[in-house]
Amino acid sequence: MKRIRPAKIIFLLLNSLMLLAPGAFCAKESLVIETYLPAPSTEFSQLITDGNLGIGTANPASKLDINGSFAVPVTVPDINGYVLKDTDCVILDAPGYDLSLPAASSRKGRRYIVKNNSAGNITVQITAVGDTIDGAGSKTLTAGQKIQTVSDGVNSWLIISD
Repeated sequence: MKRIRPAKIIFLLLNSLMLLAPGAFCAKESLVIETYLPAPSTEFSQLITDGNLGIGTANPASKLDINGSFAVPVTVPDINGYVLKDTDCVILDAPGYDLSLPAASSRKGRRYIVKNNSAGNITVQITAVGDTIDGAGSKTLTAGQKIQTVSDGVNSWLIISD
């Protein structure tokens, strides 16, 4: 019997899922990823046919249902005028550099949290012509201030908390 390492199995499962059309499963089927050794088995995640993905839960109630904590990238910019990337999430601006948000039109629902960890003011700007940050062309953050923004997917970054 040939043994396949768990990482390879997960890779094969994920690649196989990409080939399946929506509705290819019966209504009550699901895909469960779990360990068998050491016993007893431990369930890591479950994909239900209605499109809900549970991590650490057998009955996900939302598109993504996580039973536990999760981690996001924290970025400290190293250049003035740093343009936030799709892989950024939390930006701690310790050096006091001005930042730029990418175009809102291609990032519907994308959220960024920006905190000014410097002693002075920083400016969060937009890069796309016609985009705004809560109706303005930029947002100045004083020392210690933070904002959370979300893209409307058209031309605006909305400040949902500050």
